[in-house]
Amino acid sequence: MIELSYFLYGFTYVLSGLAMLYVAKTAFDFATPYKLNVQLTERDNPAIGVVLSGFLLGIISVLVGSFFGEGEGEIGFDGYLTDMGPTAFYGLIGIILLLIAGVINDKCILRNFSNNTEILEKQNVSVGVVIGAGYIGSGLIIAGGLQGSEDILSVPLAFIFGQLALVIFAVVYQKATAYDDQNELSTQQNLACGIAFGGNILAYSILLMKGLSMGDGELIELKDRLFHFSYYAVSGAVALPVLRLINDKLFLPNASLTDEIVKDKNTNASLIEATLAIAISILLIINL
Repeated sequence: MIELSYFLYGFTYVLSGLAMLYVAKTAFDFATPYKLNVQLTERDNPAIGVVLSGFLLGIISVLVGSFFGEGEGEIGFDGYLTDMGPTAFYGLIGIILLLIAGVINDKCILRNFSNNTEILEKQNVSVGVVIGAGYIGSGLIIAGGLQGSEDILSVPLAFIFGQLALVIFAVVYQKATAYDDQNELSTQQNLACGIAFGGNILAYSILLMKGLSMGDGELIELKDRLFHFSYYAVSGAVALPVLRLINDKLFLPNASLTDEIVKDKNTNASLIEATLAIAISILLIINL
């Protein structure tokens, strides 16, 4: 009976998560200048599907951060309310912050063209991949902020620092590539470029999440938290590009990554780059 009680209690969290996802989808539909159902079914727009999937995965990241932050209630209705009250509250905050993150990423990361034009009129999946990755990355940042929060004010503060670092990394990444990412994404609709770019955004966001999730319930001074965050933000910004060059030589020894992405639009090469970047970030958060 104890196992059944735990199963039923856990299932209520699943139902609550689904309810929160529905709220998030409704909020996303309200905040965007288009109707999701029209784009997803009547126009069969794959770019919107990718963007929405990224947003919902970002919400899942936020919910995981809020779930792990709670869980002290007793099994039963009273315990459920004790756990889900703060979780729902922080989940709603996460939805708002993620919508704000979408605007920031739109204006700062893909700033040379209109994202709405690309995904609505051109149905540009390459741009959709980067936008979707930005939503997931921002969701990871918010989740890290929830894990490392001491009070309600520390959550938006962590979001600001994390989002700023993500934007800076995305700008530096575009400067570091040997090709014009914005042109490849917009004019060329180069999916390989979008996958490589999006993969690096996700990889760096994982490091930022780790940098923000310091604490485990103990009181830590603000300067120590800032140092912990800066350590992962700076280390990741340095390590990812360097290890990318090394891995390109190891995993694609007879090819130029730039040529594969730009000339051949080879999604295989970009998938390898994205996978290695995410794998490296996971290894770094374990060992750094």
